[in-house]
Amino acid sequence: MFAREIMRRSPLYADLCAAIADTPDVLALLDAADIAHRRPVQLLAALHYQVLSNRTHPLRSQYPSTDGQPGPDLVPTALAACRDDADALRHLIAHRNVQTNEVGRSPLIMIGLSRLSPGEPVDLVDIGTSAGLNLHADRYRTTCVGLDGTALATWGDADPSLSCVIRSSGFQMPQPATIHGRRGLDPDPIRSDDDDALRWLDACIWPDQSERRDRVRAAIATAQSEPPSIDTARLPDGIDATVSAARTGARTALITSWVLAYLPPADRIATIETFTSAIADDDAVALLLESPQECPNLPWPDSASGSRRTEMLAGQRSASGDVTWTHLGTAHPHGIWFLPL
Repeated sequence: MFAREIMRRSPLYADLCAAIADTPDVLALLDAADIAHRRPVQLLAALHYQVLSNRTHPLRSQYPSTDGQPGPDLVPTALAACRDDADALRHLIAHRNVQTNEVGRSPLIMIGLSRLSPGEPVDLVDIGTSAGLNLHADRYRTTCVGLDGTALATWGDADPSLSCVIRSSGFQMPQPATIHGRRGLDPDPIRSDDDDALRWLDACIWPDQSERRDRVRAAIATAQSEPPSIDTARLPDGIDATVSAARTGARTALITSWVLAYLPPADRIATIETFTSAIADDDAVALLLESPQECPNLPWPDSASGSRRTEMLAGQRSASGDVTWTHLGTAHPHGIWFLPL
């Protein structure tokens, strides 16, 4: 099923997934992961890491990320490599988690924050931040364009250059929020000066998606010029401490982007409860970019319930003091387009 879903986005991984699904001993490598992370991308990232780390790896000639091209022997070469490197792959699968840190979602973050706090400063807190690249969402050179290609909004002056197509004829970008403070939280953060950790981040990007790789590498360079503060703690345990440390006097803005899907259901619910408390007690706002299909126990309205796409969900305190969650729209998982409601 996963192979069919990704055929258009990554033919290389679609071929590998279809073969691995029919190869029990290779598929069993995923048993090294805990239940929440037992996903095809965990094995694929571990294999990609081995390819990037070993200059003589047999798949280097087949992976575009190492200047190769997939050939007719891609699948048998990959299956053989999985068997040969089984112990190393099990170790990676057991001890590392997929962390794509997709900066293409930065325009979505700015759109959502600007809807919640137009023109206002916010202390941005990114939960599950990985390398903290989306903490610089306001800095990247960004253009939102309409269906006819007309520029609707621009901001930022740092690399990478990002673009998001707005699939609505009547969209008006609110006055952009300004990011005053930046702080992230991750159980296993990736430091911008740690070459091995950055290689793992690179490995989590699919090898035939060069545009994603280029923008992540450019975002890393920008982050290295102004390294964000990142706390290390298990989710949701460390959220309160990170929120307290992030405060500079502006409104707190909590965000997640494809993070909650990788948490066990109980931790996912506890994270939302922590967000809700921050909104109720401190007038914080929250922005979730998650999939209702992957995270069915979030406060989704009927308009988003069951969706397989990335949905934008915003939490804020109403005038009466109640916490409300609003479905703001649907987005491409990598931020290529946004359909506002």
